[in-house]
Amino acid sequence: MEDNKARKEKGEAELPLKPVPGPDAKEFTLETVLTGADGKEIAKTEVPVSLMDYQFEWLGHNIGISDKIIPPGRPWSTRPANCGCGTSSTG
Repeated sequence: MEDNKARKEKGEAELPLKPVPGPDAKEFTLETVLTGADGKEIAKTEVPVSLMDYQFEWLGHNIGISDKIIPPGRPWSTRPANCGCGTSSTG
């Protein structure tokens, strides 16, 4: 944004802004057909609709997805004045 202010002061063309991530409406056509008991078409209508689709850079990847099974840790233990898990404890 600061670059565009400087460019505008110099009389240069502004740089286009980057698209903001978030909801992006998608345009579709919804078609409804009314049929009689015999299956023949009685009426038909089409309506344009906009549906929201979320597009974020962290969607659509497989980071953190694995077939590796992580072994369980040591069970929690509680004793008076000592509470901990594994090798760490407080008390």
